[in-house]
Amino acid sequence: MIDFFILGNPRSGTSLLRLILNNHTQVGVPPESGFLHWWYPKYKSWSVFDSRNLSSIECFVKDLATSKKIEGWGIDFTFLGVQILENEPDSYISLMRLIYTLFTKKTIVGDKNNYFINHLEEIDIISKSSKYIHIVRDGRDVACSYLKVLELVNSDYIYLPKFSSKTNEIAIEWENNVSNIDRFLTDKVSLT
Repeated sequence: MIDFFILGNPRSGTSLLRLILNNHTQVGVPPESGFLHWWYPKYKSWSVFDSRNLSSIECFVKDLATSKKIEGWGIDFTFLGVQILENEPDSYISLMRLIYTLFTKKTIVGDKNNYFINHLEEIDIISKSSKYIHIVRDGRDVACSYLKVLELVNSDYIYLPKFSSKTNEIAIEWENNVSNIDRFLTDKVSLT
């Protein structure tokens, strides 16, 4: 499993927490990429037999290489294929954990991605028993941060954030995102 997920509305300090945690000797949180969620439908039945099958490994590695923002991970995909063959992950989440630990070189791995806000139940199915850290930043500060980012971001940037420039829309988005995470976490607590 992925040990924990950092959740929060965009511009709430989740990236800062990720960077702080990466300074720990045992904790690592890679850059954002939603491949954990994106490839689940295709590879959810991954087994040790797939980890022993060169064709399955090659197909997975090719797909992973097409993932949005994967270039930030600096993965040597040939090396990854060899590691899958050697480590023989026996499930989809074991396969994902292998990738996270190869990247971070740490024993405790987390993920931080604002994209997950709209896919919390699915992430919980993919990585059962994970812990969640929810960061809530004052919505007024978030609005100011959105507006500042929109001033600074180069429009040629390939992953240009999609922020509203209207404070009322930012407020509604903030409220929806914070409430969505709160509901998800409350439901998890009430089920245990």
